[in-house]
Amino acid sequence: CALDRLAVDMGIDLKKKEVTCISLWPGMVKTERMIMGAALMGGIEKVEEKGESPEFVGRVIAALALDNNRLTRTASIWTTRKLASEYNVKDIDGKEWPIDEDQEPVNFVKEG
Repeated sequence: CALDRLAVDMGIDLKKKEVTCISLWPGMVKTERMIMGAALMGGIEKVEEKGESPEFVGRVIAALALDNNRLTRTASIWTTRKLASEYNVKDIDGKEWPIDEDQEPVNFVKEG
């Protein structure tokens, strides 16, 4: 997608200024709107079981920000679950989300 390409290109351009830029894909997030829509459509169980909390993505971003080696992750595309697994981040209820490698984004741009 164009936003992934933009994040990757920005990561390449800004690396020399030590600015980290990634594209981060959250999974299904249990927002108020998602819960309301699922309740109306009869899919609330799936959202409750498989939905990440809104805080989860914030925890992942915080872990990235605290990483002194975060620049090694710049110019790439991540899912919240993959990056969380690398930083050992859990959701607010303590859940560790499984990673589906088939759903991981392809990092299509190589620096150089």
